[in-house]
Amino acid sequence: MTDWTIRTSHAEDLAALLEMIPQLADFPLPQTRDPRDLWQGDARLLQRHFNGETDHTRVLVADSETDGIIGFALTSLGEEVLSHDPSAHLEALVVSDKARGKGVGRALLLATEQLATTSGAQTLTLTAFNSNTRARGLYESVGFDGELIRYIKPLTKTTDSNEGQ
Repeated sequence: MTDWTIRTSHAEDLAALLEMIPQLADFPLPQTRDPRDLWQGDARLLQRHFNGETDHTRVLVADSETDGIIGFALTSLGEEVLSHDPSAHLEALVVSDKARGKGVGRALLLATEQLATTSGAQTLTLTAFNSNTRARGLYESVGFDGELIRYIKPLTKTTDSNEGQ
């Protein structure tokens, strides 16, 4: 039996969500990545959501009777990148340290899927770092397919004196 439920977020949840969001970088990051880059954009999107500046975002929270908010899912509605069909994109899924391994992430994912379906989405997408094995295992266990591989190569600015000649 659980002491938490999944519900739609309320404006008074914002502070707790912003406190939790840095946990998006709680896994082994590539050396070239600044952990803040993984969550600052989502923090701004949360703020825009609660300020009423966007109508395409949805936020679900896992609310514990004893511990308060222990997780959340931030989703954007839009078009699927290749087919342009109605889709939802999971922007962020965060579960507090004390609630990990108790089914909270899975429950938030399934509730997000249901919310996306009732909102008219035909697909639910997300991105995950290759090194985030904990998250990838969860996503694959509920039916997500690692369809695309994103490659990146850091480019450094040269200081060659022949530059621009």
